[in-house]
Amino acid sequence: MGKNFVKKIKCGFAVAFAIATTFVYGQNYKITPNDTITATAPFSALNHFTIQQNNLIKGTLVFSWQQILLDIPKGWTANLCDNGHCYPAFPTGGTMDTVFKGDYGLMSIGIFPDTISGTAVVRYAVWESNTPKHLDTLTWIISANETTGTFKTKKNNDFSIYPNVANNNINIFTNLSAGFQFLICDANGKQIEKGNSTSNEIFISTANFSNGNYTISIIDLNHNIYTKQLIIQHK
Repeated sequence: MGKNFVKKIKCGFAVAFAIATTFVYGQNYKITPNDTITATAPFSALNHFTIQQNNLIKGTLVFSWQQILLDIPKGWTANLCDNGHCYPAFPTGGTMDTVFKGDYGLMSIGIFPDTISGTAVVRYAVWESNTPKHLDTLTWIISANETTGTFKTKKNNDFSIYPNVANNNINIFTNLSAGFQFLICDANGKQIEKGNSTSNEIFISTANFSNGNYTISIIDLNHNIYTKQLIIQHK
């Protein structure tokens, strides 16, 4: 893929999918076409699905990124490219080449599913070096031989967290009797803990969590994603 992959990838497409939140602070770049891509990858073909960070200022920008969630079907060939680099897999973090006036950064997922059905879910947090606390969460949901649009955000009342505000532990209660995955991220989008429950609830120790705000995402067996905020305040 190397020589044929130029810095400005203009392939891929997007359908709005509201499971990620883009923070808007009058910032110096714009996410296009959207912060989430839901798409289909055809069998036996390589496709790239790209999200750009357009430079809106006269100066230069430097973007860094960190992995939040990675779920790739077994047997697929897939990788990550950013502005200036193509990686053989999916690194946990990195920094793009400098983005000059009128140019853009990018995060691009390359997918080759061969003839294997499945769905990939990939999430990265992206931020500009001058505003490291202002994160954008980018999400790719790429299916092969499956109907797109089957992923959707559920209402927050589909699970509950107790206590919230929490001290040394929390209980997560859901209506998902078949079990679920969970992912906990801090306010900067960094993954703190993840795991699985085989029932509709789980007990999690938060004794080693720092005080602050966290996001808990619950993923059911159909890959529906449920998200709530958690506050940790040790006494």
